[in-house]
Amino acid sequence: MGLGCLLFAGCGDDVEMPKIRPELEHHQGHKISSFSLSAENYNFPENVDSVSIALISRSGSTQCFGAGVERVDGQFRFQMKIPEETEISDGKYIMTMRRADGTSIPGRLAAIFSANMLESVSIIIPAYMLDGDGTEENPYLIGSDEDFSMFLINLSDDTESYGDGLKFRQTADVKAPDQSALIPGRGYWGAPFAGIYDGDGHAIKSLYYHGSGREDSDSHIGLFNSLLGTAAVENLTLSEVSMSGFNRESGVLAGYTSGDISVSNIRIAGFLKDGYSIGAIAGSVVDGSLVATGLELSMDVSGTENIGGVIGCVNPKTTVSVAGVKTQHFSVSGNKNVGGIIGSSLGTVSITDAHLEHKVSGEDSDIAIIGATVQSAGGIIGNIDKSAGDHKLEKCHILCPVGGKAADNIGGMVGYTSQNSLLQFKDAGCIP
Repeated sequence: MGLGCLLFAGCGDDVEMPKIRPELEHHQGHKISSFSLSAENYNFPENVDSVSIALISRSGSTQCFGAGVERVDGQFRFQMKIPEETEISDGKYIMTMRRADGTSIPGRLAAIFSANMLESVSIIIPAYMLDGDGTEENPYLIGSDEDFSMFLINLSDDTESYGDGLKFRQTADVKAPDQSALIPGRGYWGAPFAGIYDGDGHAIKSLYYHGSGREDSDSHIGLFNSLLGTAAVENLTLSEVSMSGFNRESGVLAGYTSGDISVSNIRIAGFLKDGYSIGAIAGSVVDGSLVATGLELSMDVSGTENIGGVIGCVNPKTTVSVAGVKTQHFSVSGNKNVGGIIGSSLGTVSITDAHLEHKVSGEDSDIAIIGATVQSAGGIIGNIDKSAGDHKLEKCHILCPVGGKAADNIGGMVGYTSQNSLLQFKDAGCIP
């Protein structure tokens, strides 16, 4: 069923859903913010008793909360659990939901919160000029260069919800447009994304960007400027990547992530260089969580500080899980905090089944494939801050030189750690 079918009225405007009946209670260290959505107006699936609710603010920051669900008098009653110390700022949000197994529930809601309670809500009508209707069963289809350009145009216009609650599927290889051919600029630039993008095994080719390191215009650059809410990107190849001239927080797939983000079965080939907090998957994990699985990298990544083969910087109070990383031609270099997977970590991290390899001849064994010029280079993580949470490295193997002739704090797995929490290794090693 398309999102337009969620409405009982015409499709010209957002439609408000009445009888929300907000309530706020306190229970066992949480604020329980309850509200109702009409079963008549919102096509919520039956037999779902719990969901994850994502709230994306106008600035793009995301908060995610668990909620219980029950059907009462023809309405779905939600009990959203907000930690006692957490506040939902008054204002407007895009609200989407996922089932416990991570499956997106179709529909995008414009929600206004006041005093941690839902004050009003309306359904947002999608306006993507592609075949399909954006649902799990009938996603929007991208089968040509023109389709991908239209997707970017529509996504750039979708400043209310960034594609949240919608699914897109690529059905053929496409070429990333050089947008500076239309508007003076630096090549390709993306847009924030909060939906589901399934590459279906196809490639986006020739992602090109060349900046000049300006903070205002060369930060937060990637295929998507940011991944927000409960965004998911899967089964996608990014080939012939040529991206340089960043200031900060930039990557091939995303400039940064904010929310509960999922990335799976991604292949990336090319180079990414300049700036701080950069990585092939994301420059920075700003808040929330990132789960990345099944990554194949043929990348040269270089910059100044917080340079990672996968993620540049993991911020405090975030959770990152990376599993299944393989490399072919591969190098990561910078001045400070350089890691084969993560440059600098201030969060809680689990990395499993990482196999980083770049063969060198005997006479070139002094060349650091993963290296820093000043300090803190590690085969997996360059620097773990003292404020970081627990870190677990399992089945991680580094088959390339790690170092830096004049650099301090070099380690086969971790360059430097000052944390007081748990750092655990299991079946991990470095073979220079």
